[in-house]
Amino acid sequence: MLKRRFNLFICAAMLMLSLCLTSCSLFVTNTGRFEFEDEDKNTKGIVISDISEYTVVRGDLCSDEEKAALVTFRETVMKNLGITLPALTDWIGEGQEEREKEILIGETNREESIEAREGLGYNDFVIKKVGTKLVIAGGSGVSTQAAVDYFVENYIDIYQSTLCYPESGYKYVQEYLISSISIDGTPISEYKLYANDPEIDLTEVQTALSDSVAGVYIEIAETPDEYSKYIVFDNTDLVASRYGTELEDNGNLYVYGSYDSFDTAVEYFCGAYFEELAAEKGTRDIDITWHDDKTKEVGKNEIYTKEALMELLGEVYADRDSIILGEMISGSQSMPSYTLENFYNATGKYPAMIGIDLAGYGLQLGEMSSADWSHAICELVDYAADGGIITATAHFENPTGNWTLGDKSRGILGGEDKWEELLTEGSELNLKFKYELSSYAAFLKALDDNEVPVLWRPLHESNSNSFWYGAIQDDTTVGAEYLKRLWIYIYEYYASLGIDNLIWVYSPVVTNGEAGTMPVMYAYPGDEYVDMVGCDWITADESELDGSGKSYETLINESGKIGALTEFGLRSGSELVGNTREDQLTRFNGTDLAEMLTELRSKGYSFAYILLKNGTNSITWLGDGEYLVGEEMILTLDDIAPRLGAG
Repeated sequence: MLKRRFNLFICAAMLMLSLCLTSCSLFVTNTGRFEFEDEDKNTKGIVISDISEYTVVRGDLCSDEEKAALVTFRETVMKNLGITLPALTDWIGEGQEEREKEILIGETNREESIEAREGLGYNDFVIKKVGTKLVIAGGSGVSTQAAVDYFVENYIDIYQSTLCYPESGYKYVQEYLISSISIDGTPISEYKLYANDPEIDLTEVQTALSDSVAGVYIEIAETPDEYSKYIVFDNTDLVASRYGTELEDNGNLYVYGSYDSFDTAVEYFCGAYFEELAAEKGTRDIDITWHDDKTKEVGKNEIYTKEALMELLGEVYADRDSIILGEMISGSQSMPSYTLENFYNATGKYPAMIGIDLAGYGLQLGEMSSADWSHAICELVDYAADGGIITATAHFENPTGNWTLGDKSRGILGGEDKWEELLTEGSELNLKFKYELSSYAAFLKALDDNEVPVLWRPLHESNSNSFWYGAIQDDTTVGAEYLKRLWIYIYEYYASLGIDNLIWVYSPVVTNGEAGTMPVMYAYPGDEYVDMVGCDWITADESELDGSGKSYETLINESGKIGALTEFGLRSGSELVGNTREDQLTRFNGTDLAEMLTELRSKGYSFAYILLKNGTNSITWLGDGEYLVGEEMILTLDDIAPRLGAG
């Protein structure tokens, strides 16, 4: 993820309150952050005739800015007055006393400093003679440096070789948006800023709070501890358009948003949030409580409904001259945008559909950070808002741990006793499987909360020996009732969680009577649990889809549902697979795929969509993508978006 920087447009109103200003020169200083317009520059101040008797003092533990300010002051005095003033810290050892005549730079432990600095905001500063001591100090190291800059330009007369001070003192006070802020009774100065994502840069937030909001400098914490209170900036919300603030029971204030809305959340916190609170409370002295939690929304795009999507799929399926084209996203936690852009670069069009695997062959949700969850959700929401269709599956992890070939979705579950255990609530296998189910449920529910329909394809290829939940396990055939019960278990569990955006797609693998497969309807759970059907077709030649098995035709006729090619790819090791992209072009490419679909159409086949697998099955690898999408029957995003009311 690229490091994000917040585009905060912070406009600080700079107001100078002049208290009985006198000046020794006509200079006006401009330090960049501080701008001054003095009204009475010609009145002489009080000259310190015994300046050579003074000692310059800073805090023993002062900031680097205050150290630099002291150096600036001493060097200017030496250069313009020819006097080298001694410098000390405010530390007083045993038996020592503070000096009578001191010039106090910044925050020190002297009573005169404490009195003069009282009430100063981050950008405020004061120049004041208190008894025999001259205080030049700001509400921060930055403003102390500004105070010294202002002093040396306005109170040192290089022509008369004199140093003076304003008789009644000088005070620069900036007008802040809020006079004071506390959080549930605790001053905001006692809080720290913390971001859940290390890529988030909070320096502009820090600057906004100190320069424009409240004149309070708040430390940025890299890691939290149990003793401090925090304003936490969280970019993991799973509703793409939502952002806001929330005060937690532990006293931490959360500023939250999604991958899409987080920048808006930060900008809101650095201005409009406090303006709203001040207006609601009728005061600029703000105490934030849980009553002040805010939920906001950025511009929200309308997304087609599940019903509208089913209607479109039905229309395309009924039209043999049309087929929706999609592709699976790349694996290894790749974001959808990566596949979308690669597809576009290969074809000049965006796919009408993208497929996601929630498990090890794709997003790998269990290993993704919360921020990446939000990122993926937001990209899918944006794609759907543009009219794109999303289909999802999961290569479920074998809950026994007995996977093969280094693939957690492979291996076998075991005999009937293992299947009964898997389907028995609370058993060890059940709990492991349900834990994974719940993770995917959270992701699918997040898409539901964003009103995004999903073609959900669980237990794909369950009529084969491909995965642990398949019908063929070594030399044993799993009873069809177990496969059906497993589907229904997932269906009812997700329904109980209120997930209602799913279109349930039953997708066996094409079988031509080969070993390791059962008939396509073997694990069909029943019409009430299935919305549409399709075949996963991993081919080794360009022959007719069904050969002698007629599996697709059987699936359509016996289910009565609309159908699709839910996955299409080339069988590894077959003559259709090239070793390089150049080699692939000579074996099977986008042109060959278009011709194959045309032939299938001429034989009476109809498909709502075809989803290309990723990797060496993607259009990026196959090549001739522009030819494929140029075929009249192929529907890309440009074609379906208007039909879904988007684009």
